[in-house]
Amino acid sequence: MGEREKEIDTDVGAGTAVAEPGETSAGPAPAAAGGTVAFASLDPVMPDPKASGKLPAGRHGLPPELVVEVQRQRILAAMVAAVGEKGYDDAVVQDVLDRASISRLTFYKHFKGKRECFLAAFELAIERLRRRLTGAARTGGDVPRDRLRAGLAELLRFVENEARTARALLVEVNAAGLEALARRDAAMRRFAGYVDGLREEPGAASPPPITSESIVGGIVSLLHSRLTSDRPTDYSELLPQLMHFAVLPYLGPKTADAELAS
Repeated sequence: MGEREKEIDTDVGAGTAVAEPGETSAGPAPAAAGGTVAFASLDPVMPDPKASGKLPAGRHGLPPELVVEVQRQRILAAMVAAVGEKGYDDAVVQDVLDRASISRLTFYKHFKGKRECFLAAFELAIERLRRRLTGAARTGGDVPRDRLRAGLAELLRFVENEARTARALLVEVNAAGLEALARRDAAMRRFAGYVDGLREEPGAASPPPITSESIVGGIVSLLHSRLTSDRPTDYSELLPQLMHFAVLPYLGPKTADAELAS
């Protein structure tokens, strides 16, 4: 068996899941002109593995547990970078080693192989993205539609500004096996909860329970298409159309058309 085949882990395993913590406040956001609230994007969902988390050279006296955690974070960031750039099937462990500047021995101290590492990286990145969207949604105040609009705007900024990570999470996850698909689906169901908040709007309809999951599936499918296309996309221009798509089954055509015209 060649080195490439050895690097592609055949043990799906449970990976290293990141527990979903309670919601944490993003803190007060500065007020923008006209009384609306501005939201500044937080740190990248997955930072450049070569630009962050480096340990000092030589003897540093840092606690062993801190060293282990820094190494792990660099490995996860490097995995997302490699998969986002090369695709899941073509990325190999050596790509991660090169990007994280670690040895093969260090990698295998943390993970059994590529698949387990990718699953852990996916969980971490999705959780960080969820926190960002939650922080953005809070700036919408008490109106569910405003919260959804702010969250979708932040999602589009993420895809625009962090296309490599977005490709790993929205495109390449589909090639990573059944466990990865199950985790993707679980994440999509969590995001569907934001959409289903539209039921709280005064006068909202009561569409079938699968409505919010269908809307999230449609949004993910659209972003998948844009991320795999050579056609340049201004993602911010998609916001009114996505809001129309999301609002229509809950609040009807008049409110949906108002979103499209905004």
